[in-house]
Amino acid sequence: MMPATRKPCARCGKPLSPERAAKRKKYCFQDETLVKREQDDAAHDKRVGDLYGLLPGEYKKMYERQGGRCAVKSCRARGVSRRLAVDHIHALGLHNRKAVRGLLCKFHNREIGYAGDDPEVFDSIAGYLRHPPAREVLT
Repeated sequence: MMPATRKPCARCGKPLSPERAAKRKKYCFQDETLVKREQDDAAHDKRVGDLYGLLPGEYKKMYERQGGRCAVKSCRARGVSRRLAVDHIHALGLHNRKAVRGLLCKFHNREIGYAGDDPEVFDSIAGYLRHPPAREVLT
């Protein structure tokens, strides 16, 4: 009797493990992980394209241009467990690629939104941090 040949992975051609074959999996574990990531990347490209007018691959180019980090100085967020948000000028609305400013972590994107895209709010915060009013009273 000849040994049964195992079904090959649809991507790399290596035989699937008996467990994966029994579950009617199409890919080996490594390739299934890659395929899921590619599908997720494609869905994300479509989503940011629909929302902000970005072309496929432009999010990745911005991400690489920013060094794989939130655009705010000294922020350590890298967008690994959660992708960085596409920051845009809210007054110009969605579906407008000219409104896109860069990629930010969720926290910094939300803070800019709370400030209403007004840089003077952040200037005021910086002034407050440099010269806290309590120092005049408590010294």
